[in-house]
Amino acid sequence: MARGRLLTQGPVAGLSATVLGPRGHARLTVTTPDTADAARVLKECGVTAVEITDDRVTGELPPPDAPMGGTEAGAPREVEELNAALVHAGVRVRGFGTARASLEDVFVSLTGEGFDVAG
Repeated sequence: MARGRLLTQGPVAGLSATVLGPRGHARLTVTTPDTADAARVLKECGVTAVEITDDRVTGELPPPDAPMGGTEAGAPREVEELNAALVHAGVRVRGFGTARASLEDVFVSLTGEGFDVAG
């Protein structure tokens, strides 16, 4: 709520996913020396907005209610399966993680209001 108006509602996991990524989806970060191969595999698995920076590959996961992998048969359906697909393709994974926004991040994003307290 902001200024007496309901802006959005839903489960915390769904709301948190609305803040990260260009389209509001959770972000995946893979640390690897094999960035080009990792980017290719992630794109094949349905990860979007894939970017390479130094030894990291980041991308946007599908929304929580959508399966990963697009239309290919046998495509990954869970984040754990993305990691397995990377390893199966010979990508040396040094780090793998996802990030979702906190409920406070969602509030600030939706309302434009921070948590500054005037003294």
